[in-house]
Amino acid sequence: MIAHSAAMTERNISLVILCGGGSRRMGFPKHLIRLGGTTIIEHLAVGLGARFDEVLVVGSDLPPALPHRIRRVGDLLPMQNPLVGIYSGLTAAINDLCFVLACDMPYVMPPLVDVIVRSIQEADVAVPVVSGHFEPLCAAYRRAVIPAARQTLDSRDYKVTALYEHIRVQKVHETALRIADPDLQSFININTKRELAALSAETPFLRGPGSGDEPLRLKCAQELPNP
Repeated sequence: MIAHSAAMTERNISLVILCGGGSRRMGFPKHLIRLGGTTIIEHLAVGLGARFDEVLVVGSDLPPALPHRIRRVGDLLPMQNPLVGIYSGLTAAINDLCFVLACDMPYVMPPLVDVIVRSIQEADVAVPVVSGHFEPLCAAYRRAVIPAARQTLDSRDYKVTALYEHIRVQKVHETALRIADPDLQSFININTKRELAALSAETPFLRGPGSGDEPLRLKCAQELPNP
């Protein structure tokens, strides 16, 4: 469950939740996962959205009913990948600074969001580095990266980390992250039915169908580029 903190509500920052499309490994769109009596989108929007002055949900086949304040944003390009979602969300956002989050990360803690957002300083992106890997779908981005994102997509390089070669990157290392989230639970995600079943067994509020055959892992871990 998302933990709440007494930290000051962030202003002039948009929350961009990426929903993507269908998940082949899960067998159905992950944004349809229900946490107790609510969808995972609603769970994130309620737990984190009050800290931001704008909440956007980006993707295709989004549920018809979304909580108040949430703005639905369609993908601007036909390719279904996270970089398209980031590009579409940043383009639609009203604020220069956006916190981008994948919809399948239900344990993200507000204090960890604070650490990442405050780390960006003069950079274009503040991105966590966990176990030597980027976590680009739990990161803060400036809208200034929109042209570089489009250029990267036009070159048909769809890795989010390919974008980082063209912008100013501020890495947020584990030492800083663990101050807010000692066990780094924020980076646990749900990719398969087995992961969903395993998390359901540990956390009663999480429920969903069946089981698969893949082990639990961190979200979208991308190898750091060679220096």
